[in-house]
Amino acid sequence: QDEFSTGRMLARQALARIGHPPAAIPADDRRRPVWPADVVGSISHSSGLCAAAVAPGGRLRGLGLDIERIGAVPDEIMAAISHPEEIARHRATMPEALLRTVLFSAREAIYKAYNPLTGSYLDHRDVVLSLGGTAFSARIVAGDRPRLGGADRIDGVFAEAGGMVVSVVAVPAPSPAH
Repeated sequence: QDEFSTGRMLARQALARIGHPPAAIPADDRRRPVWPADVVGSISHSSGLCAAAVAPGGRLRGLGLDIERIGAVPDEIMAAISHPEEIARHRATMPEALLRTVLFSAREAIYKAYNPLTGSYLDHRDVVLSLGGTAFSARIVAGDRPRLGGADRIDGVFAEAGGMVVSVVAVPAPSPAH
């Protein structure tokens, strides 16, 4: 409950920083934030840490933010959410606990950006992740899932700090026609 209310408080502060008038950020029936019509945003909380990100809707179509404590993703969760080739492909690039956390956190950020745009559920195994440096790319492999603007790829970034992983997906707004 504290993390929920702190996340909403941070979101209101973020709205003020982009010049948006004070607004309530209620939750819908699935506890997702309901943003003002001209704003996209995301809230995350984990292990007592809360974060919020917002952007004007004209700049981004979608935004996904996730934070996770490194080492909090157990074997059984990893097996249920990831594809074995993802772990095998990236095992040499980072310690196992960090890799598990990045793969989980990236998927959460993807879902938070994807779901409000499509209204569709995206299961963890509906995407295959590729990591490069601090970037990730997710390819939608489930044939029955809507694509974002026709694309089957969603890109994002992640960072490690203070024993946590932060993952962000920002879906650009369409370019104005010339």
